[in-house]
Amino acid sequence: AVGSAAVAAPVAQADAASATPAQPAAPRRHTVAAGDSLWRIARRYGVTVGHLLSLNGLEATRLIAPGTVLAIDSG
Repeated sequence: AVGSAAVAAPVAQADAASATPAQPAAPRRHTVAAGDSLWRIARRYGVTVGHLLSLNGLEATRLIAPGTVLAIDSG
């Protein structure tokens, strides 16, 4: 009996010259909800409270109101 051998088709490789360059990620935003705190928001996104304060031009003593949109990343 003659065995049949499986032949793998060649894998197509992307042409580096025609590859689309990766687009930078869009800056993340967070809309403040009731009960949110800067600490909780910072923890959720893996940034510091100081980063959020600086990026959004906030003072540490300022309250954040529901509906406020905070920048998480600069962009």
